[in-house]
Amino acid sequence: MAQSRPNVTVPPGDSQIGARSGGAGGGYGVAVHPADALDRSPEAAARSIVDGARARLSGCCGATIETWWAGRLTGLVCSQPDLGELMAGEYQLPDSPMRSAARTLRTVGVEDTLRDVHWRPFSARALRIGVRGLICAAHVVGDETVTCSLYSLRPGALPATAPVVAATLLQEWTVALAQVSAFADIEAEAHQLSEAMAARELVEQAKGMLMHALNCDAETAYGELGAAAQRAGLKITDVAARMISHRSTPPGPAPTRQGRRPMMPRTPHPPTPAP
Repeated sequence: MAQSRPNVTVPPGDSQIGARSGGAGGGYGVAVHPADALDRSPEAAARSIVDGARARLSGCCGATIETWWAGRLTGLVCSQPDLGELMAGEYQLPDSPMRSAARTLRTVGVEDTLRDVHWRPFSARALRIGVRGLICAAHVVGDETVTCSLYSLRPGALPATAPVVAATLLQEWTVALAQVSAFADIEAEAHQLSEAMAARELVEQAKGMLMHALNCDAETAYGELGAAAQRAGLKITDVAARMISHRSTPPGPAPTRQGRRPMMPRTPHPPTPAP
């Protein structure tokens, strides 16, 4: 069954995996833009992890984090645009090291893409962008599987600690994902609280208007609001908002018989001419 193209998040910058890009950090990939500091999305958390992979592992020229669901690649964050192109075409291949790792939950690697016999179509694509070696670890997060892949420009350049680093990056991604989810819950709760407070202010203001107009207490005024809302088939807050809007609109002059407002106020008698 044909797979759909995954969502790909790539940094804007140098597309050459073997070239350094300028900016802060001095590593492969691109510098973090000022807006990234305010971005609390899962993609931003993953970008932060893949951007720091090279600094943590000698011989590593870039990294990707892939998400899989039901055997399909559904999401990708990478440290270089050409790694994104490499993985974006993965769905067209019969298999890949990342898909194998996601399927078996085992760390897999390619010592040299030039001599690889297990994933030849993938290795051929990797060779075209200069990737000669890679290591990939997998981890289950909810109903998805997440893989982290580390790449090198020379065969056998990734040290023996590469699988441990990849597994550590996956753990960091899991923690970051939980933090992003917790922040989103807090943000949603704060938004709901703000809306509730605004609605309460509307109702209280409308109650005050009714108490003044009907010379009644707060309970009676609230009952009148509820009855009006029931008759109109509206929420109490909607009725309150309409009352306040109507009360705050300054009344204009009454229309004339022809339905038009007079340009000048009418006088009951013509002015008496001066002697």
